[in-house]
Amino acid sequence: MASKKRSRSNHDEAQLKTGEGSNCTAVAVFPIKKNEIDTIDYEKTSASKFFENFVALRQPCVLRGIFGGKHKKLSPKEVGSILGECIVEVEKRADQARSFGQNRATDLTTHMPIKELLEKLQDPSTKDLFYLSTQQGESHEIIKNKLTESAIVPNTLSLSGNLILESSNLWMGAASDSRSGLHHDFHDNFYCLHAGLKTFVLYPPTAPIPVYGAIEKIYPNGLISYQSNPTRADGSPLDPQSGESEVDENAEHGAVYS
Repeated sequence: MASKKRSRSNHDEAQLKTGEGSNCTAVAVFPIKKNEIDTIDYEKTSASKFFENFVALRQPCVLRGIFGGKHKKLSPKEVGSILGECIVEVEKRADQARSFGQNRATDLTTHMPIKELLEKLQDPSTKDLFYLSTQQGESHEIIKNKLTESAIVPNTLSLSGNLILESSNLWMGAASDSRSGLHHDFHDNFYCLHAGLKTFVLYPPTAPIPVYGAIEKIYPNGLISYQSNPTRADGSPLDPQSGESEVDENAEHGAVYS
């Protein structure tokens, strides 16, 4: 079970991934400057040093020590108590041979209250068949608001400086062996592992992997624009037929922690 919070930054070179949890590991593929990903102590690192050493350089790191003190892990019981009545879109598969994270086709998803999902994840006959991932629209806003109102997910972290929460997502499953498809996010993010085991395989934006089709351009801040859906350096859609011009690639963009 994991929650992820995202933040925007202005700089380039490697996607920032931060992880928390004793069983959270990260592996860099095509590392930019180092062969290893740094592990840092949350309580002993200042926001300015974190920005200077990781956010500004787009360098990933593993955080230790987020949980404990002001922040605590979210247990399945607390998920049920806080979010139990929320109706969410859940990925489903017919058997363990199929993968999660394929698409949002109606035959691969279903809707149910989170409390019902928790029951299925605790049932040996169904625990491998369902997975909660990113929500869209109203469900996303409800989860974000309830988690922040309960103080489980803070509106800010000491490491995020003056950045504010932009979005919060919850992933939850009980399959013995499952994986997410290769993807990338626009925002930098804090990924907090609350239970279980998670291994990240990270690629920099410069890796020649057209995740979403032919690449049009890679901006200095690391954002990738695709030919099928061109964007400006700040992530806003770009319509070439309208004559709209690109923003300054090196311009400062608004920063939002989420």
